[in-house]
Amino acid sequence: MIETEKEGISVGNGVRMFWDWLAASDPGLTRLRMGFNAAVAMGTGLGVEYVFARVLHTGGAGQLIAMMLGAVTAMMGGMALAGLSPAGKLKTAAFFPAALGVGIAAGILTAPSRVLTLSVFVVVMFLAVAVRQLGPAYFFYGFMGWIGYFLASLTHLQFSQFPFIVAAVIVASAWIFVLSATVLRTRRQPTLRRTLHAFETHARAMAGSIGEFCVAKTGDPRSKKHVELRGRAVRLSETALMVEGWAAEPGALPAGWTALALRRFLFGVQHVMDRMVGAAAALEDPESAAAQLAGETAQSLSRRQDERAAQILVHFNDIEGDERWAAVEFSNAAAEFLRLAWELRMARLSSRPLEEDVAFEPAAALASSIRPSS
Repeated sequence: MIETEKEGISVGNGVRMFWDWLAASDPGLTRLRMGFNAAVAMGTGLGVEYVFARVLHTGGAGQLIAMMLGAVTAMMGGMALAGLSPAGKLKTAAFFPAALGVGIAAGILTAPSRVLTLSVFVVVMFLAVAVRQLGPAYFFYGFMGWIGYFLASLTHLQFSQFPFIVAAVIVASAWIFVLSATVLRTRRQPTLRRTLHAFETHARAMAGSIGEFCVAKTGDPRSKKHVELRGRAVRLSETALMVEGWAAEPGALPAGWTALALRRFLFGVQHVMDRMVGAAAALEDPESAAAQLAGETAQSLSRRQDERAAQILVHFNDIEGDERWAAVEFSNAAAEFLRLAWELRMARLSSRPLEEDVAFEPAAALASSIRPSS
């Protein structure tokens, strides 16, 4: 039996483990980037509106209203413009003042009557949700209209303030457009690479779970090992959908890459993991030589010790008896995983052509840089 190497804890290993954890927990670092963008947009939006109100000498109340509108427009506008082309950003941002203005005007008109205010509030809420069927941008337009109505009703705005309010929204819309098109623009190619790294990390984590399953197997489908394996498989599939979504974005694929070849790579990895799970389940005796070799191989794959895993695979040829078929199947699947990992590594380094591309449509398109189901 091969003695498994112990991976020492070093600064390099610690950094790599932390990066793998971060990449797997947030594929493409999309959530982290969205949080950072929201903080920058709202923070700078507040500052811009403060300066705008001071220049017009609106007083404390005017400053507060302008800054609230700037924060709302920056928060919602930043999400609405994420992932769009410059022309798409401009077209979408141009209607931010209209969406907020309609809501604010309705709030001012109904303010004299509390009953009317509450009644129209329900109607506005319904319309804000109903317009979402017109497209992704209308999700944010409806939200902005609802916020505008709520803000006008809460602060008892007057029609005399309406020109200033619309001007403040226009300033905020222009500012968030400039930010999203420059500092906060989405860099699709690095994001795709990070999402691919997350996919590989999930695949290797699943390999680690398979290794533990091989040597501590139980037939109970409700056991911790079974539940963990199913969870790993689900996260791997979810990340594959995100990779597909980014692959369909213009300019996301490196030179020479094709979306269809990338899809085949994703399918290949998932198929290989399924084969490893099936072969591991067929190894009934966790104490057998085949199960021990399978566990050591899977653990080496999970720790990115690919050379070590390749060395262990040679010993599968010595397996005889009833478990030979399962051992050979596991060995073949692990060897295929090593080949796919090498292919991804080489494609990253050289950006060599993978295949001639044809029409491609992702299984799940992105919305504001995330999967709609997220």
